[in-house]
Order: sequence, then C-alpha cells, then structure tokens
Amino acid sequence: MMKNEATVSLISGYKRPVKLTYNVLILNIFSIIIFILGIIGFNLLHSWIKKGSFTGEFSGSIDLAGMGLLVGVFIITILVHELVHGLFFWLLGYKVNFGLMLPIAAYTMAKNQLIKRTDYMLISLAPFVLINLVCIPYTP
Repeated sequence: MMKNEATVSLISGYKRPVKLTYNVLILNIFSIIIFILGIIGFNLLHSWIKKGSFTGEFSGSIDLAGMGLLVGVFIITILVHELVHGLFFWLLGYKVNFGLMLPIAAYTMAKNQLIKRTDYMLISLAPFVLINLVCIPYTP
C-alpha cells in the first residue's frame, strides 16, 4: 500500500510531510568522530572480554595498508548494513529505495510509504543483530 505525500497529509493523526535537509560536512565530521570513538570503545571492550579485566592500555601499530583495510571494511559494513535494512523492508512488503550521498553516506528507504511502528523497529534493529551475530564468532 503506497501512499503519496498528498495522501499522507490527509490521514488522521499525521501532519504534512516535511523535507529533511542535512549539513553533509557536519554529518561527516561527526561520523569520523564516532568511528574513532567506536574503534577505541570496541578495542577496550574486546580487551576486557578476552583478558577478564579492563587495563585501558593499547599496544601495537597500524601501517598504511592496515588503515586501508580498516577503511575498506568500514565501507563494506556500511553497505551490508543498508542491504540488511533493505532486505527487511522487502520481507515486510515495502518497496525499497537505496541511495548514496557521497562522499560517505548511504541510505535505504521506503519512499512515500507509511511504515508501521513495529515494522520500523524491526527494520531498524535488524542490521545490529545480524551483523553482530555473524561477526562475533570471528573475533580473535
């Protein structure tokens, strides 16, 4: 059941749709900060899980090839994340749209469709659950 913007504004309890705009530079800066904090946080968590205690110490180094691999895995993870969103949109009967906002944003959406709250929660959580279930067994 696809609803266009004109129909959505006439449904009881819904306001007229608003076009969302984002400052891409600010989004990219915050995504880089969150990426770095995520690396630190997950390394601390990994250290705590494997050693049984939290030391707060890091050791090792990363070279250019290692950094390239890290960025490549990050990009692939973003794409897989969006594909999982798309898979769940499709499984729940929505028409899926994918897109890229370069240099670093990807998105999945069900354009001009009303999404049930329970479906939205399932679609939102699916990448987190599936990616973690697949990746956790491979952590060293």
